[in-house]
Amino acid sequence: MPAFADLDGDGRLDLLIGENDGGLNYFRNLGDVPPHIVSFVPAAGSIVRYDHPISATFSDLMDATSLNASEILVAGSVSGAMEADLTYDGASKIVTILPGRPFADWETVTITLTGNVKDIGGQGLDGDSDGAAD
Repeated sequence: MPAFADLDGDGRLDLLIGENDGGLNYFRNLGDVPPHIVSFVPAAGSIVRYDHPISATFSDLMDATSLNASEILVAGSVSGAMEADLTYDGASKIVTILPGRPFADWETVTITLTGNVKDIGGQGLDGDSDGAAD
C-alpha cells in the first residue's frame, strides 16, 4: 500500500510503497530537479572484458518507454554504431545495455543517452549536472 510523507524534511511529499515480503521502496520527491545518472558500470576509463555488463543507475524512476535504442546509443571506436538490447529495472532504477555483438579488443566504447530519456514525470535527463534538462 503506498503512503506519502515528507520523509527527508524538504517540504515535498515522498512515496513509500510496502512489498508483500515486508520490504519497503522509498521514492524521494526531488521536485522540479531533472533526473541524472548516479553511476555507470563500468566506470569511465575502465578496462574490462568485452562481455562485461554495461549499466547506468538513474536518480529517479524513469519512463521505460524513453529507454530505447533511439535514445541510448552504443558505439565502439573500431566497431562503430551497434544495436543493443536494453532492459530497465524500475525498482533499482538501472538500465542494462547488452550490445548486439562483442567489441573489438582494446576499443573505446561510448554510450550516449539523449535528452529524450525522461523520468516518469516527463522531465528530460540532466546530462551535464547543471540542474536543467539537456
